[in-house]
Amino acid sequence: MSLALAAALLLAPDTADTARAALDRLAGCWDAPGEVMGKRVATRVRGAWHLGGRYLLLESHGLDPADPYDAAIAIGGHDGDRLSAWWMDSFGAGYSAAGKGRADRDGVLSIDYA
Repeated sequence: MSLALAAALLLAPDTADTARAALDRLAGCWDAPGEVMGKRVATRVRGAWHLGGRYLLLESHGLDPADPYDAAIAIGGHDGDRLSAWWMDSFGAGYSAAGKGRADRDGVLSIDYA
């Protein structure tokens, strides 16, 4: 199974470390409406740096008490534009996935999960 995560960010990174600059823009809290398995969902996301600032942890919590969806996504940037990521969610460990990706110069993260 392959999942893709693309996050359009407001400002383009202006440093040589494209991945870190892009990830910095995901730190904080925001609402993120979207779709999970074909169903519309409303989520609140919190992004914070952990483990000595090496990984950004995104915690996504569903806002519908009748049908909650929660996920934790850890993303680490390598030198330059490369990323490694781990997706875990309320469907359980059997649906977790590791991914690799890149941050482009426009600040867009693209991660493919296998």
